[in-house]
Amino acid sequence: ITTSPLTGTPTLKSLAPPAMITQTIELTTGALWTNSVDGAVYVYVAGGKFTMGADGAKAVSPLEQPAHPVTVDSFWLQRTEVTNAQYGLCVTAKACTPPTNQRWQQTEYAQHPVTDVTWAQANAYAAWAGGRLPSEAEWEHACRGDDDRLFPWGDQPPTDKLSNYNNNVGDTTPVGSYPDGASPVGALDMAGNVWEWTTSLEQNYPYNATDGREDANAAGKRILRGGSFYYTQYQLHCTTRSGFVPATANQHFGLRVVVPSQATTWTNSVDGAVYVYVAGGKFTMGADGAKAVSPLEQPAHQVTVDSFWLQRTEVTNAQYGLCVTAKACTPPTNQRWQQTEYAQHPVTDVTWVQANAYAAWAGGRLPSEAEWEYACRGDDDRLFPWGDQPPTDKLSNYNNNVGDTTPVGSYPDGASPVGALDMAGNVWEWTTSLEKAYPYDATDGREDATATGKRILRGGSFYYTQYQLHCTTRSGFVPATANQHFGLRVIVTTPAGGQK
Repeated sequence: ITTSPLTGTPTLKSLAPPAMITQTIELTTGALWTNSVDGAVYVYVAGGKFTMGADGAKAVSPLEQPAHPVTVDSFWLQRTEVTNAQYGLCVTAKACTPPTNQRWQQTEYAQHPVTDVTWAQANAYAAWAGGRLPSEAEWEHACRGDDDRLFPWGDQPPTDKLSNYNNNVGDTTPVGSYPDGASPVGALDMAGNVWEWTTSLEQNYPYNATDGREDANAAGKRILRGGSFYYTQYQLHCTTRSGFVPATANQHFGLRVVVPSQATTWTNSVDGAVYVYVAGGKFTMGADGAKAVSPLEQPAHQVTVDSFWLQRTEVTNAQYGLCVTAKACTPPTNQRWQQTEYAQHPVTDVTWVQANAYAAWAGGRLPSEAEWEYACRGDDDRLFPWGDQPPTDKLSNYNNNVGDTTPVGSYPDGASPVGALDMAGNVWEWTTSLEKAYPYDATDGREDATATGKRILRGGSFYYTQYQLHCTTRSGFVPATANQHFGLRVIVTTPAGGQK
């Protein structure tokens, strides 16, 4: 997608075809995400079964025995340990208390891991950052993957190129200083530098998350993982466990944060829009019989889409105004897009080409109608985003009940299965797709951005009845059409940063 500013009257040739976007964000191990709360980068760790613990000569202590299979869910793991600079932000926000040292405020140690924090302080930071500490099962899975390795980098003993250990440096080092020592998921400093607090109580194996060891209110020692700059190679094993009283704080203890994958949203720094992640999959597109509002929706058929990030609400006047100011968009054909009282209302009176220009400026594109419908109804064939219950004034802005658009996100009870809002009512939303008969086939020319013909809008508007609010309802219009009922939302396939 091109992002060059549009001048004069937009034309279809102003934009490259959406088909040119070939990279999609499949949330696989190693994908990156940036938390704007503290600027920390996270790596995605796909859930699965792995061998936890060790037997025989591989076990440093009886605490690691026996080796046993454990399954964990997917999660986001902070790529490095929390730094003094990051922890300082939490202190400034009054969500954390200072560590029991002085250098957390000193510039020369800003990128070193924070130390001298208790288990309670570590939990407070994690909560402020929007996550939690990892369980020791999650920590070990991220450290060793599924191949039972001894160290994050493999079975090779540590060297000064792989880890800060054995008092070789005599102090902590800036986080990420040992890229060759990365774990299978791309996490750094999982061996050495500082021990890292986990959520888990020190209890015997086999690990069982439901046996009380993950009770945050229970008394007892909590497990730390990973060794520190002072400890030998044996404390650097991915399986090594060390239990300490939660009130302990010293120069060897730090932390890193986990964010559960189910909770992931992303904020686009270009326009401040929040996106929700939509995991790809197969669903039923269209409707048959009485569920179909028009023949355009028939027949119901199976379609598979890739994963993507979808803007949680429709693009607002304020957001579109940023694009106009950047000279990447032309103004809508109305006056109120600049008026403060309508800043959080969805932008309207934009043509298909203007909608594409905005999406490209924001770093994404319009959704195909298959992607739009999948985000609206999920995989359970529901009629509306919220289910099969007919709409009410608590679920949607429709049927001219309000007589105008409403601020985006005004109907949280009407959320779709992926957490997207306003997918029924408020404004119709442009898609990339030409109006062509079903079954939907992305390769039959309907996704050619240079082709002539009507383009599909989805979702109904504040004026339309419940029948236009169905997740399956399709409405085709000439791309040059712009009126008070037409708006848009954006898909981004490769987020470059943002926040949970």
